[in-house]
Amino acid sequence: EPSIMLKWWGPEGTRTDEYEMDVRVGGAWRTVFDGVYGRRIVSGIYKVIEPPRRLSLTWAWEQPDGSRGHETIVDVRFEATTTGTRLSLEQKLFTDAEQRDAHSQGWTSSFRKLEELFG
Repeated sequence: EPSIMLKWWGPEGTRTDEYEMDVRVGGAWRTVFDGVYGRRIVSGIYKVIEPPRRLSLTWAWEQPDGSRGHETIVDVRFEATTTGTRLSLEQKLFTDAEQRDAHSQGWTSSFRKLEELFG
């Protein structure tokens, strides 16, 4: 549900008011983050959709010239537990450690928002 996802999607201090999501294998997605990091646009293609277990998609930031930057793969898995759902996320392959660390910080911040929403 985009309306729920957009409440936690993106690092703390950002909001996601603009989005497009064609949620099907091969469908495109695009979101616009506004906030502490300025206006950032990210987009990709859904590669795997296996409800309720797995979601895999490509991820690339839009560059100032409108082109897409380096593309990574985001793989999200969901596992039922006795207390709820365990979410695991892997994003790869980055061009360097700085890019990897920035994404790690962004996802950690987003997950804090998710925990506040449902915790």
